[in-house]
Amino acid sequence: MTGCIGITVWRMSYQAEQMLTKVFEAFLGDPRLLPTKWQGCARMAGEGKAAQARVVADYVAGMTDTYLAREYHRLFDSVVIPAI
Repeated sequence: MTGCIGITVWRMSYQAEQMLTKVFEAFLGDPRLLPTKWQGCARMAGEGKAAQARVVADYVAGMTDTYLAREYHRLFDSVVIPAI
């Protein structure tokens, strides 16, 4: 099960992990989504995925929970899924 933590705490942790993963992958996939300063850092890091990932990880590591939630909603809530 979930050990000593309650199911509500476990769900919140799981949701945060999912949001963090999606935001990280979005920034890594398209560094132009990063703030301007961090776009410059990504360019200076070079073309390698490992160097890009380090920049994105540094940026994401500085996020508060609230800022992560805002960025997640900014990146994904406005996405329009075309009808099939």
